[in-house]
Amino acid sequence: MKAPPTTVLGYALMGLLHQKAQSGYELRKVFATTPIGSFSDSPGSIYPALARLEKRRWTRAAGEAGDNPRQRKRFSLTAAGVTELKRWLALPVTRQEVASSMDSLWLRCAFVQQVLGIEETLRFLREADREMTTHLVSLREYQRKFMSSVEFSSGRLAFECGLAGVAVSLRGIRRAILQIERDQS
Repeated sequence: MKAPPTTVLGYALMGLLHQKAQSGYELRKVFATTPIGSFSDSPGSIYPALARLEKRRWTRAAGEAGDNPRQRKRFSLTAAGVTELKRWLALPVTRQEVASSMDSLWLRCAFVQQVLGIEETLRFLREADREMTTHLVSLREYQRKFMSSVEFSSGRLAFECGLAGVAVSLRGIRRAILQIERDQS
């Protein structure tokens, strides 16, 4: 599988910068104070990721005006950055993503409506529904074949918790689709 043009952290930063220009410090605060707990708020993570985005010309930094000798740079998305963010958000939802990259899937879900609009959000959610349904069927089949005879073990517990998480996610996606369809009619 080909590596993405940037990391999931890079896309998270781009999604936040699509909302408004922010300094590295402000972005770190978002990661430290919101449920986006998948990402470190460490300067050793955030600032190098911002530098990589700037090097690709997906963001631009400008110093703030003022008396502060240590002016904060405020980062904003460039047109090329918006294009790349849109490209990433519009990627098809795959079984691989559902099976092993749920953080990436939920991050895309968080930004897709704001960046691509309601029709693309519905497409995204329907693809996620289809792929998650397929994945859930295969998990239940595996459970039926291999896990039903296993007495309690931490492995069985982990499997069942993972299966339950996929089932709950699928219900949430279906509820979101119904809500959007109701709102559109």
